[in-house]
Amino acid sequence: IDPYRLAVPTSVGSSTTLGDLQFQVDQASANGGGWVIYTMHDIGVSGSLWNIDTALYTQFLDWLASRGDVQVRTVGDLMGQWEALQEHATTELPADA
Repeated sequence: IDPYRLAVPTSVGSSTTLGDLQFQVDQASANGGGWVIYTMHDIGVSGSLWNIDTALYTQFLDWLASRGDVQVRTVGDLMGQWEALQEHATTELPADA
């Protein structure tokens, strides 16, 4: 398993709607959960193709916060946890354990 080969839906951009963002989360939830990674390059940068309006961003965060089945984590947080688990899994126990 290559932990750095991450499946990411298309980057969030100026044409992305709240429904688009919610759809990915709803799909993951309906299929037993999982990790949905959003790539957001520009927040509140008008004129950028990759901009997400601050109002839309806030709506999405509020919607996520209202769900009891969703946790928000950064890629760095989860990769750090994965690396710690891998390190723990490969650590040999002492002979007298």
